[in-house]
Amino acid sequence: MTGDLQQATVFVSVLGEEKGQQDALAALEKAHGFIRSEIGSRIRLRKVPELFFEIDHSVAYGNHIDDLLRGLNDNE
Repeated sequence: MTGDLQQATVFVSVLGEEKGQQDALAALEKAHGFIRSEIGSRIRLRKVPELFFEIDHSVAYGNHIDDLLRGLNDNE
């Protein structure tokens, strides 16, 4: 969130192929108005922030590191 609470970046983890990730991101963008209105009705804010969705690759990166470490243990 920005300091003035006007914008928020939402990081989303989607497991699966690149196409599935892009489809999920497109669906979130399409539902942007609904999600924003739900946030506005559930949380008392003067202004509901503008939402920006991005894919969070940290889970995939963590899985990659885990695979590398398991590979090292298998080689011993």
